[in-house]
Amino acid sequence: MQKAMKQGTSGIRRLKAPGRRWLILLAGLVAIATMGTVSAVIGAYYYVAPGLPAAETIRQIPLQIPLRIFSRDGRLIEEVGERRRILVTYEELPQFVVDAFVAAEDRRFFEHPGVDYQGVLRAGLNFLASGSLSQGGSTITQQLARDYFLTRERLFTRKLREAFLAYKIEQEFTKQEIMALFVNKMFFGQRAYGVAAAAQVYFGKPLAEINVSEAATLAGVLPAPSEYNPVRSPANASMRRAYVLDRMNELGFISDEQFDEAVVFPLESQLHGTANDLSAPYVAEMVRREMLNRYGDATYAAGFRVLTTVDSRMQDAANYALRNGLLQFTHRRGYRGPLGSLAVDPQILQTAYEEWPDELRVSLQAYTSPGGLSVAVVTGLNEDNSAGIVLQNGLRTVLPWRGISWARPFIDSETSGPAPETAGNVLKAADVIYVMPVKGGGFALAQVPQAQGAVVAVDPNDGAITALAGGFDFSISKFNRATQAARQPGSSFKPFIYSAALEQGNTPATIILDAPVVINSSELEAVWRPVNYSGRFYGEQRMREALVRSMNLASVRLLLNNTGIGNAVRHLAPFGFTDAALPR
Repeated sequence: MQKAMKQGTSGIRRLKAPGRRWLILLAGLVAIATMGTVSAVIGAYYYVAPGLPAAETIRQIPLQIPLRIFSRDGRLIEEVGERRRILVTYEELPQFVVDAFVAAEDRRFFEHPGVDYQGVLRAGLNFLASGSLSQGGSTITQQLARDYFLTRERLFTRKLREAFLAYKIEQEFTKQEIMALFVNKMFFGQRAYGVAAAAQVYFGKPLAEINVSEAATLAGVLPAPSEYNPVRSPANASMRRAYVLDRMNELGFISDEQFDEAVVFPLESQLHGTANDLSAPYVAEMVRREMLNRYGDATYAAGFRVLTTVDSRMQDAANYALRNGLLQFTHRRGYRGPLGSLAVDPQILQTAYEEWPDELRVSLQAYTSPGGLSVAVVTGLNEDNSAGIVLQNGLRTVLPWRGISWARPFIDSETSGPAPETAGNVLKAADVIYVMPVKGGGFALAQVPQAQGAVVAVDPNDGAITALAGGFDFSISKFNRATQAARQPGSSFKPFIYSAALEQGNTPATIILDAPVVINSSELEAVWRPVNYSGRFYGEQRMREALVRSMNLASVRLLLNNTGIGNAVRHLAPFGFTDAALPR
């Protein structure tokens, strides 16, 4: 028995000895592999290190930020630049926005030191299987390094540089700073750079107002902005959104209930412009031209913020006054007719807007809406002389007779036809027309004025422009009639003449004769007989009274008899009048 046990023990010893040798050999291989890996990493680092930029230089690399123009009370007038970008801090990011990017791009972002070994291993296995770097395994930090310093070439050396740069960035910045740099830097398609600009471009909202579904949509855009943005491809965007939401749910960022609600949220997106707070496009163009003269192309990318002297309250009043005055003027000249007519069976117009053929809705959407006017199509005429209309947004309403009755037919600039007796004298079904909102609710028939005008308000204390509108609508005509038009100045020129008279020794008490004047000159097409606006003559008047009452005849005599043409021209030149503006 004892002999058998000894034999068994010796057998075990014989079995254990080779096992230990294999374990030792395996441990040696692991150590060699580890040392080889470490050596390879160190060698790779010293190979690429000389060409690596310092991570802290990110702080000195300016992002391309558009020119932003504000009123003096801080309301945004315009944003001008090739790239749309709105910088945000980490504290301004809703938590679910951060979660969406982590879920979509780098689930271990807050744990790894810049390079995620799991992602590297996954990419390595994929490389061994396919022979190509089709799967990058890049972390958010690596993507940031690539977009700031590198290219998108699928080269092994580029991946090495990207990894080491990511590690250096992690040593220089906190995770929160890296996330803020990432969401401000990345391209989201449609000229939108940064998540805040993307929220405005795709959803017309500030970043703080988007929901979980919209955040997932934006996070899903990054791999291929041209293919996954919700304006160009709603189907692809919806697919990517579902993927991001599923990842957020798996990682515990959102509950099952939040997932179910977000995944069915309507994906409605269209391109939105800058969320301007104040309409002053002619002022914005004046600022843009001045900035371009001063700073060149840096105007559009250096992040300049220009504070103008425009007062938002006065600018709104100027816009309303100019547009309302021009609309009233065009009403008095008569109605020129509808914009066009849709080629459609009037019976279709009576159906719900959602049931209209797509080409019909597209045809209606093709019309622009200048100067606060709205585009509508007439769906039919009613017995009470009102007209049924549908606006471009699908709203169905009624155009009452009081909003149509002004529309005498336009004949020429001085003549209009008889007043209409019925709505049928003016409109018919399928007509495309302009309408405008009226006080008390509802709409009235309108048309774009052919006449133009301008308004300028200047602070008398310092000369600051507090409001300026150079035309009915900037989209129709960018010609600024407030600054670029060479119009006859009328009576506003008289103070300059009286100033020249004072320089020649006249005083406010100088007596001037307000009586008929006849001027005959070879340079005139006919004898000139100026008259006063009232048609009356006032006899002898003191110079101050002639100016206050804007007397034409007294002013002409003051220029000819008391001042002299030559003296007046020399006096006026320093005020900025050109030679062409001062013909003798």
